[in-house]
Amino acid sequence: MRTPNHSRFALLACVALILALPIPVSGASDIPMIDAHSQVDNGVSMERVLSLMNEAGISRSILSSLRGPRKTPEIVATATLHPDRIVPSIGMKGKGLFNGDPVNLARLRRMGAIPIFGAISEAMVCHHQKGNKAPEIIRDLDAPEVHEALAIALKRRWPFVIHIEFGYSKCRNGSYMKDLERLLARHPDHPVALTHMGQLGPIEVRRLIESHRNIYFLTSHANPVRSARSNEPWTNLFTGDVLAPEWRELFLRHQDRFVLAFDNVYDDDWGDLYLRQVRLFKTAFKDLPADVAHAVAHRNAERLWRLPPLSAAETPGAAGGNVGTPAAAGAIDRRQSNGPTTNEPEALPVNVKDLLGRLVASGYKSETTVDGRRRGEPHNAVDIRGKVGDDVLAAADGHVTFAGDTPRGLAIFIAHGQYLDGFRYFTSYVHNAENLVKKGDSVKRGQVIAHLGDSGSKTVPHVHFQVNKGPPRQQTRNEGNTDVDPRLYWHAEKVCFDPDVRYPARPLRFTLPVRCEK
Repeated sequence: MRTPNHSRFALLACVALILALPIPVSGASDIPMIDAHSQVDNGVSMERVLSLMNEAGISRSILSSLRGPRKTPEIVATATLHPDRIVPSIGMKGKGLFNGDPVNLARLRRMGAIPIFGAISEAMVCHHQKGNKAPEIIRDLDAPEVHEALAIALKRRWPFVIHIEFGYSKCRNGSYMKDLERLLARHPDHPVALTHMGQLGPIEVRRLIESHRNIYFLTSHANPVRSARSNEPWTNLFTGDVLAPEWRELFLRHQDRFVLAFDNVYDDDWGDLYLRQVRLFKTAFKDLPADVAHAVAHRNAERLWRLPPLSAAETPGAAGGNVGTPAAAGAIDRRQSNGPTTNEPEALPVNVKDLLGRLVASGYKSETTVDGRRRGEPHNAVDIRGKVGDDVLAAADGHVTFAGDTPRGLAIFIAHGQYLDGFRYFTSYVHNAENLVKKGDSVKRGQVIAHLGDSGSKTVPHVHFQVNKGPPRQQTRNEGNTDVDPRLYWHAEKVCFDPDVRYPARPLRFTLPVRCEK
């Protein structure tokens, strides 16, 4: 039986075996690449994101949630497991932000103080409506949410990324260029980046670069693969599969001002469209001097966001590279995505099942349960088998909101406070043989709160461990709240409770609610 001290290295090895890495695109070993700005819609799983990054040869991605806080916990959870691959970015597209709602502005400030975030996404200033997916946004650089985003970027020393589409008449004909230049002049030592190249041409880009030492340009959507799918006036950096002469000259002269980015967002972005764009840039980089290609592909992002430097050996799928080691482990256990990918009964991550020796009897949303329900009924928790009388532990600090009998057996509910997305989180421990705490008790992570049993269950003794989230003001039992996948909230380094570890209060992470075998 392995001890928890070996869990991280064994986890990475096991995960690499479970998720076979796809064959990378041609040229993946030539140069490391960082996608400095992409987003994840609710319909896109982090499993798919990591798989596509492996296939494309993208070493690292700075990712935010498209719709404010809803996807953020999954991005943060994945970044906790894969800090070398995913840099979580604070999303700026929650609808409440664009009307100056104080609650959403306060949430933005709270997120700005959370250490795990490594970037803040684009401040939406002037945006043309894109079909029925993306509405028109007309704000100014003094809007409350823009002001808050700038304050966070300044405090955390992150580039301040702005979305202004100068190709759109309302953006071009307004005062946006003057306002942008005033901002650049007001903060001459702080980097300001325009996503989508600002939809600007080479003459205007050159003028801005030569006038302001702190202006940068993200290459997202600035290629023919993108422009062929849209009537939007995106900047096109290419002639054929190489940079157009006027853009090549700018890249050569000002290699430190251009940052590779793709801005994937929706379901159809995270697929072949992504791979085709990566291939195009890989081909273009081969036509540039090595120092220029490396600067645009990854070094500028490393410098601006203060990221650990990459090397060619860290490119996913690189020949002779170290895929599956801490520096390049991009595979994620397929069972950690939202919802089941198979009907097999395992549910917890491989480090719980294979390294801790606990037999997991059922999976979150799996068709197979041990709770006496028929196949096909959704299961909103993970079940961990044990012996009657085994200790059941609190998975994190909190206070007991319920301890007593229910139709499903003896149960305990613990409230853990408010998380970064503004919701309050609860855990449930059901089928106990005996409860050892009462309503109102404060508990610490690892504290024995019950003895494992089979009360209310028709099968083997086990603890039914459930995670729920609810509105900020709901502080009692978790009934009526939304269940969420517990597997997204395991503490990455110490899944089993370790009394010698001081666990951070934020972001919220749970340890296994049973003892680890030695």
